[in-house]
Amino acid sequence: KQWYQRRVAITAGWKAFFAANPKDDSFSDDPHADLRIRSRKHPDSFGNPLFDDIKTKLLGFTSNFVPEETQSNLTGRERRGKAWLLKMTKNESLFVTKADKGGATLIMDYQAVVDCIEKDL
Repeated sequence: KQWYQRRVAITAGWKAFFAANPKDDSFSDDPHADLRIRSRKHPDSFGNPLFDDIKTKLLGFTSNFVPEETQSNLTGRERRGKAWLLKMTKNESLFVTKADKGGATLIMDYQAVVDCIEKDL
């Protein structure tokens, strides 16, 4: 309870301080006011040939970047097997799903799956 009261008192003190002393950006009484003047120059307006050259090269690289095509790590037999499996699942000859336990893949005859589902309904 005491920590909460201290926190409320500190918060109230800061709020009162900032209400009584609004933010003043003029730095009129500061002897180093000339050091705090913010620069209005943007890096685009520097006109440095080195920066312009680097910027041009980076923009050209990013706009013309084409990633290399990925190569399959499957052998010819594996690619043919994958194509056959995809064709059979699209033809509804095979049903491929994840097994309930063990993280295995279950491949069944599509009609057997339909018969099993109709039997349970």
